Amino acid sequence: MNNGILITGAAGFLGGRTAKFFAQNYPSRKILATSRRDSRRLELEAQHCEFKAGDLLDISFCEEICKNIEIIIHCAALSAPFGSYNSFYKSNFIATDNLIKAAKKFKVQKFIFISTPSIYFNYRDRFNVSEADELPTKLVNHYAKTKLLAENLVLNAQNSELQTISLRPRAIIGAEDTVIFPRVLEAHKQGKL
Repeated sequence: MNNGILITGAAGFLGGRTAKFFAQNYPSRKILATSRRDSRRLELEAQHCEFKAGDLLDISFCEEICKNIEIIIHCAALSAPFGSYNSFYKSNFIATDNLIKAAKKFKVQKFIFISTPSIYFNYRDRFNVSEADELPTKLVNHYAKTKLLAENLVLNAQNSELQTISLRPRAIIGAEDTVIFPRVLEAHKQGKL
């Protein structure tokens, strides 16, 4: 019976916190945390997560981790302001495509994709942005472009057997954050806040 919850990108801030949350709040469920990096294995296993290191570009790895899974929370991504298009395309689109294919093969029921509000960025202030708003004709960077491609892939994969949703969280901050929180602390130290 498929009752496991798979969290990708578990070595990252959002994926790691998500895996811990589900392990603590759903102790009867199998929580499988994955990442290319092994850096948080012991920490996640101590929280009663099963951990598997591997690359989502490897379709056989995707198939292995989708067995007996009901829900996928896909947090893994290459998130950076700069880099080659090919690197972003492989990490954000191809990896998602592999995971969707494996999810369908193994009858995963729900696929939650973590996207980005960066797809709305157009170098101007925007207020009260909603999903109904038009996207810029030119996206800000390779990250936004490839996340939008992956988001469309995920949403188009929805059918009677697989429910999909894309979430676009903004400025995720908190304990263990290594991106935004250190910048806030530095600004505070410099008296800028």
